[in-house]
Amino acid sequence: MGSGVEGRAAEFAVAKGVGAAGFVHAMMRSGDVIDIGCQSMLIGMGWGISAVFADPTGVKDPVYLPTGQLTAFYSKHHGDRLVRVEMAGVPTYEQPYRMAGSARKKVAALDVVATPARPLSLSMRLSQLTRRWSRDRSVGIPGRRRGGSPSGAGQAQR
Repeated sequence: MGSGVEGRAAEFAVAKGVGAAGFVHAMMRSGDVIDIGCQSMLIGMGWGISAVFADPTGVKDPVYLPTGQLTAFYSKHHGDRLVRVEMAGVPTYEQPYRMAGSARKKVAALDVVATPARPLSLSMRLSQLTRRWSRDRSVGIPGRRRGGSPSGAGQAQR
């Protein structure tokens, strides 16, 4: 993403968005046990993971930060029903970050959720979170028609 202070800032911003996406994916997959999910630090002035930055002087307009951009994206493009996703052979990698020991030691390089595009629709919205960018990955997306017969496979690539 670049070097120097600006490059590190961009990497940090992407990391915050990826972290928020993983959190949103987990809440979506746990919809059967989570009645309501919320985001702490919705509006902030100094903490870098708030959804919206508000200038305390009022000189600058409020802006979405990565976690807010992500939340808005999922709100706009995903509904309240999940499509079952089965994943196999997903590579994992050692996760170097720890927060009071709560983070897993290994995480999946890919994380996917899918929702119907519209209520009672046969098409879907698919969000793929890629946590490891060290190389291109090919992802096959087989589908099934009504009645269970294969519909062919879509391909998604970075």
